[in-house]
Amino acid sequence: MQLIDASHCYESRRKNIGTKRNDITDLCRSLIVRAYGEYQDGAVYGDKGGVYCESKVFGSEEFGYNKIVVERPLRYNYSTAEERIQSLKEPDVLDDLSGGEEYDPPYLRWQTALRDIDQTKLFDNEKEFRDAVEAVLNAHGFGGLMVDFDIVVQFCRQEDDTSQIVTKKGKPVPSVAKRDTENVPLVEDIDRYFEREVLPYAPDAWIDHKKTKVGYEIPMTRYFYKYQPPEPVEDIEERITTLEADIAASLKALFHEEGE
Repeated sequence: MQLIDASHCYESRRKNIGTKRNDITDLCRSLIVRAYGEYQDGAVYGDKGGVYCESKVFGSEEFGYNKIVVERPLRYNYSTAEERIQSLKEPDVLDDLSGGEEYDPPYLRWQTALRDIDQTKLFDNEKEFRDAVEAVLNAHGFGGLMVDFDIVVQFCRQEDDTSQIVTKKGKPVPSVAKRDTENVPLVEDIDRYFEREVLPYAPDAWIDHKKTKVGYEIPMTRYFYKYQPPEPVEDIEERITTLEADIAASLKALFHEEGE
């Protein structure tokens, strides 16, 4: 596949027409047509100091990639910190719809019981937290509320990177929040890429191979990029000093005129 960079193949207009500042002249068109016709890799047509275009030829596999889905395990910590149980509202599932004026809605009884658990403690697995919750509910005579634990626990947990991995049927549950994707060139082995680019930064990650898809893109900038060294610090400093001197002189002249 041939790519032609014609971003330098134009001539500036002597007078703009609205936002149109450049023209593609006969010379420009002839350079582009010649580059296309000769189908050369690494060939430059025209003057690199002025109007020119550049041709490069690649194999089609160069532009292809495998888009892999990188999963990381779900980890929760559990706590009865006040800000967490304060967020416990009264979902419809917990609304008993019965009782009189003195009736306590279930979420209020949940909050009362949860406050009896050390609010500074972080549990790193659900079983330990469940046991602690069940104990305080029974102590308050609210044991029947345990049927709604799976709802309440959603308000008491947060994802982190240090707690125990949540598993289902012996396999780690992937975290939606930590899910990521990587584009692996077709010419590169997926597993080797994963070991080099992902595992050093996320040792617990894995690839969901069922979600791998093949795609193509043509990043022109990558293939025709020319490194431009930054301006020397000394030159920048000199330019700033000159500007500061000009500004100071202008201000001095302005205030001097006003004084007169």
